[in-house]
Amino acid sequence: MTHVLKSLSRAGESVRATAPQSAARGGRRTGSAARPARRRGDTAWQPLGPTPCFPAWASGHADFAGAWQTVMTDVFNTDQITFTATTDDPRSPVRNRTFNRFSDAAEEDALSRLYLGVHYRWDAVDGLRLGRDVGSYVVGHELRRL
Repeated sequence: MTHVLKSLSRAGESVRATAPQSAARGGRRTGSAARPARRRGDTAWQPLGPTPCFPAWASGHADFAGAWQTVMTDVFNTDQITFTATTDDPRSPVRNRTFNRFSDAAEEDALSRLYLGVHYRWDAVDGLRLGRDVGSYVVGHELRRL
């Protein structure tokens, strides 16, 4: 629960960062006094889909994935369950994905938002942590054994 409280307190802080899609195109300044600064980036980079206009931190997909993973691991008493997930998104090049662990699916779900240009890695990392903390709270306080 400590991470939840720390995460919620961070949510009130102002995070000043360039939008992920802009950062990918423009890169970051590199160099030193001895070498002139230059930008490294890919000006042709395009996100896989439209990027929403809302704050990036923390990733909602990662929050939900972390909570889901924690609850499923508790219900099945293991993280190591093989399952196949299917998407109905017509733009997806892959319709089915097989995972051997709930945690693998949760981490892939969280990182998928990076490729859309919606989030930075820290949004996914913090979101997974926050979601796992929420899942732990649910398991410990709300979930009832069948």
